[in-house]
Amino acid sequence: MVYGSVGVRWPILEYSWPTAPAIGRSGSQQNSSTIDADTAAIRVFELDVGGSQRLHLGAGPRALLAFAEDELLPALLKSELSAPTPASIADPDALRADLAQTRQRGYSISRGDVTPDVAALGAPVFDATGRAVGAISICGLLHQFQPPREQQLAEHLLAAYSQISRRLGYTPPHPSTEDP
Repeated sequence: MVYGSVGVRWPILEYSWPTAPAIGRSGSQQNSSTIDADTAAIRVFELDVGGSQRLHLGAGPRALLAFAEDELLPALLKSELSAPTPASIADPDALRADLAQTRQRGYSISRGDVTPDVAALGAPVFDATGRAVGAISICGLLHQFQPPREQQLAEHLLAAYSQISRRLGYTPPHPSTEDP
């Protein structure tokens, strides 16, 4: 499932940089599609478009995992968590803590856990039932994610996730309750 194709304008690309991956579910892995604002961009990803990686690696996959933890984490933990870089989260307790922080914040943060010196922010995409069915993320070089830029990017990311989720029929809970 790729949610970059739901007819949503991607203003986040105008604000950020060339790449915004869209993540879809596939068991304990994620599948990726990339939207490029600039086809001359240098690709620094470990993941090819259409490829997959484990859900504990990267901002988009962890955003999906955080908001579908009960459904997806048990299968992921049936095997050892890989650590392609020293920044990767390979400890189940550390992963659970990161997922809780992601839910509290509303988005995930990845700093070099897939590719050294590359960072990303990820947010879940919800369907009409409120189920996390995918994620979007923005990524770039690590130095591009320093405060206050990281917070600005997060605001744009959360606006994009909200727009995409609404296009999929999602209605956020009443403001007095928490978002899933």
